[in-house]
Amino acid sequence: MLGLVLAVGITLLITYRLGATFESDAFIMARRLITGLTELMHRAMLMIFIPAMAAGLFAAGTRRRGLAMQGGRALAVGVALFAVIWFIAPPVIDALGGAMASETRALAIWVTRVMALAIPAAVLANLLTATLNLEGVFGAPALLRLLPRMFILAAFFLAASQVLVKTAAAGFVLGNLALVLGCLWLARRPRAVPAMQTSSPPRARSPGDVGAVLLMIGGAQVVSLIEIGFAVRLGEGALTILELAQRITVLISGAFISATVMPFLARWSRDEGARTPASFGRALRMGLVFLACVQGFFLINAGAVVSLLFEHSLLDPAALRKLVALVMVASAAPLVVFCYQLLAIWNIAAGRAGLVWCMLVALTANLGVRVALALGLMPQIGLQALTLGMAAGPAIAVVVLMMLGDRGFRPVAPQGWRIAGRPAAAVVAVLAALGLGHLGGQTLGSGHAPVAAAMLTLAGSALAGLVTVAVLVRRFGLLGMLRRKEP
Repeated sequence: MLGLVLAVGITLLITYRLGATFESDAFIMARRLITGLTELMHRAMLMIFIPAMAAGLFAAGTRRRGLAMQGGRALAVGVALFAVIWFIAPPVIDALGGAMASETRALAIWVTRVMALAIPAAVLANLLTATLNLEGVFGAPALLRLLPRMFILAAFFLAASQVLVKTAAAGFVLGNLALVLGCLWLARRPRAVPAMQTSSPPRARSPGDVGAVLLMIGGAQVVSLIEIGFAVRLGEGALTILELAQRITVLISGAFISATVMPFLARWSRDEGARTPASFGRALRMGLVFLACVQGFFLINAGAVVSLLFEHSLLDPAALRKLVALVMVASAAPLVVFCYQLLAIWNIAAGRAGLVWCMLVALTANLGVRVALALGLMPQIGLQALTLGMAAGPAIAVVVLMMLGDRGFRPVAPQGWRIAGRPAAAVVAVLAALGLGHLGGQTLGSGHAPVAAAMLTLAGSALAGLVTVAVLVRRFGLLGMLRRKEP
């Protein structure tokens, strides 16, 4: 949650200090390239290599030696990646940016190369964070991972306008250095490894599992690159507007999706008995109920959210109107993305033959739909074509996984539809309350200044939704229904 607050703060400061300009486009392009790579490595470490580390890294008497060896390898990989990015940054920016303005290109290349200096530290920090997690240390590493965002935020607060983007890039590097130093300080002393809760030790993932995981998490980075390439072709500031729309609609939901699917991957991979249709159904209902309510709030209150956050920024009225439309279209995407990721980890946990092929077909279908929508609709509706792809691409991937993957989850079993009735009714009730609260707040806010009116609208909608949720939980035991063990 602290990370979400910092991310929102950075997004706001971009619009208040830079607006939708070539400088903001260049910074967002470079940040997506570098943070996308570091996030891919972080998630790969969590999903692939931790079992192997747990099995061998902490054998009696070998912790320090094993950690030093793994750390040396991680640092070497990070240095190699930095060198590669330094040399390929210009052609990659040219390939993504097309005919972008020369000043945008030059700044994007400079920022990408500077931010790439953080990659060796980020790779080593990923290893140390995973090691500390295995030893039962979670809170301090999680807080340390906020440092890069905190340094960027400080740069946007303190730097002069003429060097704002370059200072923020330098802040990202310094933040990652502070992160790795903090992790080294935490890892300096040995700790007892918590006892495993299963009778058999963790096993390293098979090549098929590894390939499927890399396709799932790497596909998200490919999607990000495609979005960059299409957005910058719409002109100065388009990438910034797309980034703002995605931040508003995806930040909370994206964190929830990761926090939901990762534990299920660990559980289903560790314990075959826990991998049942009932467990899949519970996870699916829990996620969709939460996401439908949260995303419904943003859909209903898109105008008020944009007005509250950006009314006094450097965005012009046309950009604000475009942002409202994008938020409304993009609000549905997290529900589909959740279904796709949950179904993907169901298949990865199964580890059946042909898994890599199945994931590759799903990823290809996802990318194909996004590209087709962008090419076919961008001339008419602009950035909305990309936000439509955010939902349509994963939806096609879900269909592919249902057809080609493991079908043990029985998505259309009659019992499943009956069980889903009460959550669906609860979502309808919450959305209705959000809409009525929106109308009530809008009525109270009429005649006030735009920001005050937006605050009243959001407060009315949120209050009505929260009261409805409280009644549903208290009167009908909604959360208990979601958690109960089913036959």
